[in-house]
Amino acid sequence: MQKFLIPKNLEVSPLVENKPILIDYSHFIVDAIITYQRIDHRIPEEWVPLKYSELRKVIYKDEIKGILTILLKENIIETDNQYIVGEKSKWYKIAPKWVNNDLVFKQILTSKVSQKLKIKEKNLSPIKNKLRNLLKGIEINEDAKTIVDSINIKDGSRQSVWASIVRIQEGRWFCQEDNFGRLHTNISNLKREAKNYLTWKGNKLGSVDIKNAQLYFLGQVVQAYSYTRIYILYYIHTHLLTYSNQSYPMNPIFSFDTFLDAFLPPEVGVFVKIASKGKLYEFFMEKLNEVDRGKIKTDLLTCIFGKIRKKRTKIEKCLEEYFPAVYNVILELKSKNYEFLAQQLQLIEGDFVIETICRTLLDSYDIPIFTIHDCILTTEEHLETVKAVIKKEAEKFREPPTYG
Repeated sequence: MQKFLIPKNLEVSPLVENKPILIDYSHFIVDAIITYQRIDHRIPEEWVPLKYSELRKVIYKDEIKGILTILLKENIIETDNQYIVGEKSKWYKIAPKWVNNDLVFKQILTSKVSQKLKIKEKNLSPIKNKLRNLLKGIEINEDAKTIVDSINIKDGSRQSVWASIVRIQEGRWFCQEDNFGRLHTNISNLKREAKNYLTWKGNKLGSVDIKNAQLYFLGQVVQAYSYTRIYILYYIHTHLLTYSNQSYPMNPIFSFDTFLDAFLPPEVGVFVKIASKGKLYEFFMEKLNEVDRGKIKTDLLTCIFGKIRKKRTKIEKCLEEYFPAVYNVILELKSKNYEFLAQQLQLIEGDFVIETICRTLLDSYDIPIFTIHDCILTTEEHLETVKAVIKKEAEKFREPPTYG
């Protein structure tokens, strides 16, 4: 039977006149905040968007506001209190008084709530259904408290990590496809340090990931974008000018490769080559004399995928200096919607990792695999098989990505 996960020593019964249905409603909201599976990483880690449409699936609509008011008044949860119609729900988090407490299970008291909490699996594509079904063999045998206490977790995240571990141990599987091809699961949302405790039917897991995947696929997009523009010039030269000016011979004077050599900015190829080796962060570390790789990574990804700003950062100026054609394509693709570029890269990544690599591995080899966006987990005995399939598929690119 499903249970609620709430902070130890939290008693809501006196706050709701000991009414079982209201106790369940209160526990449901607290559990929803603690066990939230993060998909939109633009939201700060400690905050959780609670949509009334989702709460109404379990809580009677006239009771939602009252339960939230009690939990806020009693300092059990907090809210940013910012709601924008059609754009943003209010965010909630566990209040500081409770956020570092151990977690305990609480039984669901009413059949009404229990019935509403029964999980209905959404339909996915055949390949993603296979990936979802494989999750059921994942295990974590170590006690959740022991794991949480053994890894370095910043304040406010302890309960979230604990809850992620418990969801796996209890078989509360989460598998959701976003709008851009990525698959979000219990594993993809698990802290890196906690992944070391994962096994599949008793077998230890290893991983193979594509280095600098988003930047690598950015290079492929910029290259394709440049090729398309050059091909338009080539088409004009070989077709339109031929028909509009009889002095042009019917056969093209130049080949498309000649056009590429003449018009493709050389820095595009340099960018693709560095990205394919997984060394772009190191490139900018050297150019900016920065020793903190994490800072360079954050700054570069913010520059590429964030909003266009009037005041440019150091790394943005550096990107424009060494890769002007790449920088201009980035600005052009973000001009109407800054999220467009990131969304397209996620689609490309999802297609390559799930629809290409995973499909081959499951159809031809039938081995256990699990995705964390640009990373594939499998049992240690199958790691070389995964690498071999990635190598074969990656060779279809002019500059194959680095993986390992």
